[in-house]
Amino acid sequence: MINDLKYALRVLVKTPGFTLFAIFTIALGIGANSAIFSVVNGVLLKPLQYREANRLVWIWSTRKDVTRAFFSIPNFVDTREQARTIERLFGLATWGVNFVGTGETERLQGMRISGDAFGALGVQPALGRTLQSTDEADGAAHVVMLSYGLWHRRFGADPNVLGRSVTLNDSNYTIIGILPRDFVIPNFEAEIVAPLRLNSDPRRTERGGNFLRVIAFLKPGVTVEQARLELAGIAERLSHDFPEDNGNLTSPRIIPLQEELTGSYRQSLAVLLGAVVTVLLIGCANLANLQLARAAARQRENAIRSALGASRWQLLRQSLTEGLVLSAVGGTLGLLIAIWGKDSLLHFAPGDFPRISDVAIDLRVFLFCGGISLVCGILLGLGPGLHNLRSDPNTELKDAAWGGSAGAVRSRGRSVLIVVEIALSLILLVAAGLVIKSFAQLRTVDPGFGVDRSVIARLSLPPGKYSTAASVENVFGKIAAQLGAIPGIESIAATNVMPMSGVTARTDFLISGRPPAKPSDVPSAHHQWVSKDYFDAMRIPIRQGRNFIAQDNERGAGVVIVDEALARKFFGEESPLGAHIFVTMGDNLAPREYEVIGVAGNVKRVDLTENPVPTFYGPIGQAPKSAVPLLASNFTVVLHTRMDPRALSGAIRSGLRQIDSGIAVSSVKPLEQFVADSVAARKFSLILLAVFAGTALVLAATGLYAVIAYLVTQRTREIGVRLALGAQRSDVLSLIIGSGVRLVCAGLVIGIAGAFLITRTLSSLLFHTSPADPVTYGAVALILGVVAIIASYLPARRAMQVDPIIALRAE
Repeated sequence: MINDLKYALRVLVKTPGFTLFAIFTIALGIGANSAIFSVVNGVLLKPLQYREANRLVWIWSTRKDVTRAFFSIPNFVDTREQARTIERLFGLATWGVNFVGTGETERLQGMRISGDAFGALGVQPALGRTLQSTDEADGAAHVVMLSYGLWHRRFGADPNVLGRSVTLNDSNYTIIGILPRDFVIPNFEAEIVAPLRLNSDPRRTERGGNFLRVIAFLKPGVTVEQARLELAGIAERLSHDFPEDNGNLTSPRIIPLQEELTGSYRQSLAVLLGAVVTVLLIGCANLANLQLARAAARQRENAIRSALGASRWQLLRQSLTEGLVLSAVGGTLGLLIAIWGKDSLLHFAPGDFPRISDVAIDLRVFLFCGGISLVCGILLGLGPGLHNLRSDPNTELKDAAWGGSAGAVRSRGRSVLIVVEIALSLILLVAAGLVIKSFAQLRTVDPGFGVDRSVIARLSLPPGKYSTAASVENVFGKIAAQLGAIPGIESIAATNVMPMSGVTARTDFLISGRPPAKPSDVPSAHHQWVSKDYFDAMRIPIRQGRNFIAQDNERGAGVVIVDEALARKFFGEESPLGAHIFVTMGDNLAPREYEVIGVAGNVKRVDLTENPVPTFYGPIGQAPKSAVPLLASNFTVVLHTRMDPRALSGAIRSGLRQIDSGIAVSSVKPLEQFVADSVAARKFSLILLAVFAGTALVLAATGLYAVIAYLVTQRTREIGVRLALGAQRSDVLSLIIGSGVRLVCAGLVIGIAGAFLITRTLSSLLFHTSPADPVTYGAVALILGVVAIIASYLPARRAMQVDPIIALRAE
């Protein structure tokens, strides 16, 4: 084996061009596969860092018109008490926090969680202790845990931070611990965590006050489907027993926690892994082609070695050794490419990409890289080795002495590999083409509001100071006056919920003059509280009626503006203007009556792919008392400007500090960023898929060129004879190009059939694009056809220049 290794190294050194190309191809393919696998491993395969993570599930409440709803405290308590397939249920709730420290007040993303959750999950703090069940008891001291990042950013990783008091939302809290660096909970970016105190929560008796998210442990041996059936029965009982608040309740959704965490990226990563594996297969096919060509060129050498006593096993072993040497060197370089490529992939990843901290080049990635390197080496050596086993040494020596060639027979295997390359390239290019067309279709969707030259500032007003709608409206007047003085600002408005922010606020309502609806049929809609200039600043058209005016305040009659989706769904062909709706906002008061004064255009609420969600808008001054805390903590100012929105951040922050230093600013960014964020996941998949498809196209073209060029070399004598007998050079050109076109046509036929079957799995990633889109298939086939003709023309042109006298004399 040592002799085989020495001989393999000598052979590879003698052919530096082939060796470098082979190593580069293997390194690129293995590096790309290992980089993608490191991401797949970190996001999808690594178990969550929780105790018994395989039994952890996320539970969404659902309603007839909402597939992901929250639990109210009473529904959560009843579900926890009645469930038998669930071992433990833990509640979670978002917690907006104004952190008052040195310098500017900062808005933090916080979370409240059941006190015993961390102990059950096995969370080990980086410092101090975790929350306990005693921390959620009435009268217990206010305590918090900091995220690892916040501890470093605001406290410089000071180990003496434990026991320090901090001011959060005008209340004092004691820091008791630091969360671990890799702590993650789906749907939360928690920088600070406090215990969830259900018994003292003012919503503890409001069955319609839905705000809790739920995680749970399934009992050992219980499946997700068994738990879902039981919770469906509980939901049905709650709907029957409390029809007024739970009339729309349907069967809850139970999702494994890891699946909930990865969300839509699960399929995207699977597609990308399939794409990069395809690129590796195309690269291996290319190298196998070159290896077969080299094997044919070395037939006389192998025949002599066989005649001198070498066994067939020795010849096969020598071929395998050469392949393994190539794959070992290529795999080592591929691992280095994977280390660099992993970081590059994460650089392009969207902001909400899950479990980034878990993506690493670990032992599992090393084993994966070594495994595919071994497979590549065996495949590279096995093809030529088996080719040698089938050959007859006597025949080879006779053919070599005469100068003949069995090119037609030997080229069949290489032709098959080229057809496979073309087919795989077409499948990958079609998939990339469909995603590109889908993304282009998505970018043409009108979000319903203007995004250019607008900037938004997300604020949080001190809750103790701004506890009424009038106080919130008053401070916005000061904000509008202060920021309106900034040069270039054209209009300013405010709202509690921005489109494309991922936040929805739904409420039930009744239409005056219509028969009382059954509890299960009560209509609901998204609602927003906005300033009177909101529609102008957002450039949302008023289709009918009028806009809000200054008189639409707390002293005026209740008014709302509905969107076209609500008007169409609940009023049909009738005009909604002048109609009255009754809305209850949880104040334990009688529903308030609002008159519809206008109809606005539809806007996209969550992302560009959704259908319009029925929406009604109310003026900020008329927001009910129960809506004010959410309005103050999620106060968003929209500014339309003639300037570059990115240049206004400093001026906006400075202006807000002059109004009230207690106002926390969480972000200032262009409005168009919201739209860009909604398609970031698709863009990530698009970029990588396009890169892999382009690589596949280059590899396929290179492989086709190499085979045609080798065939021309093999057929030099034949071409010389044809020319000597009177063939025109144009005939030689058509002969060579025809050989390439036939291979491409066979690959296109097989590839189209394969793409038609495989691209159906992309349906959920496509938008207004059919998996069988004929334009995409036709464009890809045309591109491959043109590339094939070019790849065939170059060696064919060289064949046209063959001098028949020199060719025949050489033979």
